[in-house]
Amino acid sequence: MKQNRLPDVMGLRLSRQALRVLKERGIFAHSPVSLEHQHMAKRYVVRGLESGGAAGELGRYVTFTQEDGQPIEWLHPVEAIGVNGLHAVVVAPVLVRGEMLRKGQTYELLISRHSPGKTSDGKRPPLETKVLFRGVHGRLELDLSGKDKNQAGGVLPTFYSLAGEEISIPKQFHEATLGRFSLLIRLDRPGEGLLASVDGSPFWHIQSSSDGGRSSTVGRLRAVVRITY
Repeated sequence: MKQNRLPDVMGLRLSRQALRVLKERGIFAHSPVSLEHQHMAKRYVVRGLESGGAAGELGRYVTFTQEDGQPIEWLHPVEAIGVNGLHAVVVAPVLVRGEMLRKGQTYELLISRHSPGKTSDGKRPPLETKVLFRGVHGRLELDLSGKDKNQAGGVLPTFYSLAGEEISIPKQFHEATLGRFSLLIRLDRPGEGLLASVDGSPFWHIQSSSDGGRSSTVGRLRAVVRITY
């Protein structure tokens, strides 16, 4: 496993052009994590920002889980001006970050573990980073914003090694990856609206305007996003 490399702490390495295009589409994802000190608890913790969203064929999302892939409590949500920007602040002794980028049917995925390092001299410890999974140029040959949209949230891209062998995402992170993966897909049905909101629980609740808001769907997505149909 790669460890203690600054680029891995910062997240996926994107070109200036890629960052510019995402900005033009109104998508902002903050992938760097930081080491912070809790004076009352007398311990160091890792701080991250859940963020991102999708617009058309582009999507980028940064999320966090516990070490075993289970949902992690937010410190508090963030009410940002843009709907595809910051969503919540996450603080914990150990964070596992998942970051995914979508370009059409091509995907990039980075899953990494972040924790305070050991120190014996009383000084500030280093922030240790370990890459748990890195997927490059993953493919999903489905039209999830069109004829295959009923499969959104139930399928993941396929990733390959440099030698062309299929590599699997660690099982404990499948649920978290599937949940945020759905946020990289923009559905497109004119005349309807979809609003997802968080109420302090690790669930999301959506209502469709087509039926006057009477029906709802509950899923394990922890995000504050607005998806336009």
